[in-house]
Amino acid sequence: MGVGVWRAVVLCALVGLAGLPGLAGLQGLQPEPRPWRALGAAAAFRLETTLQLNDAARASKEVGYKLRARLLLRPRWARDSSEYLLEFQLLSPKLYLRGKNVNADFMPYDSVWDSVGDTTFYAHWSHGLIKEAYLNPDELTDVANYQKAIISLFQFQMLSGEHNETDVSGSCDVLYESISGDVFRKIKRRCLGDEEAGVVSARRLARYSLSGERLGALHAEELLAVGHAQLGLKLRSWHSLQADEAAAPAPGPAPAADLGADLAAALALVPAGLRAEPLSLRPAVILPHAGAPDGRILTVTLQMMPP
Repeated sequence: MGVGVWRAVVLCALVGLAGLPGLAGLQGLQPEPRPWRALGAAAAFRLETTLQLNDAARASKEVGYKLRARLLLRPRWARDSSEYLLEFQLLSPKLYLRGKNVNADFMPYDSVWDSVGDTTFYAHWSHGLIKEAYLNPDELTDVANYQKAIISLFQFQMLSGEHNETDVSGSCDVLYESISGDVFRKIKRRCLGDEEAGVVSARRLARYSLSGERLGALHAEELLAVGHAQLGLKLRSWHSLQADEAAAPAPGPAPAADLGADLAAALALVPAGLRAEPLSLRPAVILPHAGAPDGRILTVTLQMMPP
C-alpha cells in the first residue's frame, strides 16, 4: 500500500487505551465519582495524534502519520462543577510522516496544516456530556472533524457503569471503570455506523489520569480492521495528551460567575463567527478502497496532507 494512495488520514474515533485487559470482569462495578473540577481551571497540554496503517494481510512496518500541537483549555463559564463553557485553542499544528523502512523515523512534512495555523473552538459541557460544539462553519471539513475529535476526549460521565454516548465515533455503548481515586478508563463498544463503514472489528479505549484536581494525562487509542481479511486495512490510531506545566496558559478571563446559572448569557461569550454543531462528524472525506464491502468506500475523517 503506497503512501500516495492514502494521503495521510487520521480517524477521529480516537477514544481508547492500548494494552488493557479484556472486558471480562468489568460488569457489576460500583458507581464511583470522578472530579469534574478538573475542567474548572486553565490548562495547557502537549498533544500528539498518530495513525499507523497497513494492508490487513501484511505484518511489515506500518506507514505512520503524526500531528503534533499544543492545546490550551480554558473554562469561560461554570455552573457549580457540573456545567462548563469550554474554550479550546489548537496551536502550531505540524504534520510528521514515517515510511515503512525499518529505520524510518517521523519527519516534518509540508501539509495543509501549515496554512491552517492556530484555531479556537468551544464546547458546552454538561454533567459529563458535550451538548454542542461551536466551530467556524467555514473551517475545512477535515480540520473541523479533528476539532470535534479533541472535544470528544473531554466527554466523560460522573459514575462508573454502562452509558450511551454520541461523539465522533457515532452512538456507542460506553463502559466506565474507576481504577483508583486518580485514574479511570472508558471503553466504547457497539458503535452505530461501524458495519456500514466496513469495520469488521473495533477496540476503543481511553485512560484518564488526574493530578490533584487537574487532568494530568490522557491516552486514547483505537484499533480497527476494515474490509476483507486479505484486501482490507489494519488501522491503529491514538491521541496522547500530557499536561504542560512549563507552558501553562495565562489564566485569561475568569469563568463568568456573574452570569450565574444563565446559560443563554454564557453562550453569548462564544465568538460571533462560530456556530453550534452536534459532536457527530461533518460529512467525511472519503477514499476509494477495494477492500470495502461490495466495493463501497472507506470513510475517514481527517485529511492531513494537501490534495
